[in-house]
Amino acid sequence: MEEVEDLEKIGEGRFASVYKNGSVVYKILKQNSNLKKFYSKEMIQQIVGIKSDSCVFPNEILEDNNGNLLGYTMDLVIGRRVKGVIAMLPFKQLQTAIEIVEKDIYELSKQNIMLDDIRDNDIMWNKKTEEIQIVDTDFFKRVYDNPNLSSINYKKFAKTMSSIIDSELCKYGRMEDGRLEPFYDLENLKIKDDKELSINEYILNIKSVVENDFDKQFDNFNEIEMALKKKQEEIERQQHLEEISNNLTVREKLIRFLIQSKYAKKLPFVGRIIYKQVIMLPPYVREVLNSK
Repeated sequence: MEEVEDLEKIGEGRFASVYKNGSVVYKILKQNSNLKKFYSKEMIQQIVGIKSDSCVFPNEILEDNNGNLLGYTMDLVIGRRVKGVIAMLPFKQLQTAIEIVEKDIYELSKQNIMLDDIRDNDIMWNKKTEEIQIVDTDFFKRVYDNPNLSSINYKKFAKTMSSIIDSELCKYGRMEDGRLEPFYDLENLKIKDDKELSINEYILNIKSVVENDFDKQFDNFNEIEMALKKKQEEIERQQHLEEISNNLTVREKLIRFLIQSKYAKKLPFVGRIIYKQVIMLPPYVREVLNSK
C-alpha cells in the first residue's frame, strides 16, 4: 500500500479518513480502540469483491505488517451526493435510476446481503453513468434464513431516499404561530389506498398532487420548489400587508379614507393633497392605502 501522506484526501468521518489515487479510493480507519466494536477483518471479508451496479463494495482489505486491519480499497465514484442534484434531475431519469437500484437490492438480497447504515451522504449520483450508487457499504453483512430480507433492504433504501425528497419540499409553507407549516403532509402522500407507496410511486403522487394544485406540469423537483417558494413569498407578502393595515397611524387611516372617498375623484385639489401625502410614505404602506 502507498503511504497515506502521498494520497489526496477527499473526506473524513467519525471512524475513517478517505483518500484517492486515480480511480482507487482508500478508506483508512482511525487508530481508535473503539473501532473494534464496529470493524473487523472478518466482517469486511464477507462483502469484499461483491459485484453490483448500485453498491460500491470493498475491493481489497488493507493490513499492516502484523496483519492488523488498516482499512480497505474501493472504486471511485465520480459525481455528487444525490441530495445535491436530485432537484435538477428530470423525473423520468430519476425514476429510471431508482428502478435500477431496486433491482440490484433484490439481487443482493438473494445473495443474503443485508444493507445497513444507509445515510443520505452515502447515496451518490454517478456523473459518468448517470446512475445512483451507494458507497460506504462496510456495515453491510451477510445474513441467512431471513425470508423478509428483500423487503427490509428496500425499506432502508426507500427511507433514506424519501428523507432526501422530503428535505427538498418541507422548506416551503406558511408561518403559523411562529412555526413553518409545510404546504403538504408528505407522510400522508406516502400512503395511498392504505398501502405504503414505493419511492417512484411516492414521486408520482407528489407530482400529481402539486400539478393539480398549480394547474401546470412539472419536470423536476426544482420546478416544484420554485412554485412553492413563489406561493410562500406571496403569502408572506399578504401577511405583511395585513400587519401594516392593522397598525396604520391615525394620519395613514385618514389618508386611506380620503383615497377611498368619492371626493378624491371629484375634487382635483383633494387628489393633489392626497398624492403629496402618499408619496412620502414607505412603499408597503402606500400599497396598503391604495388597495381596496
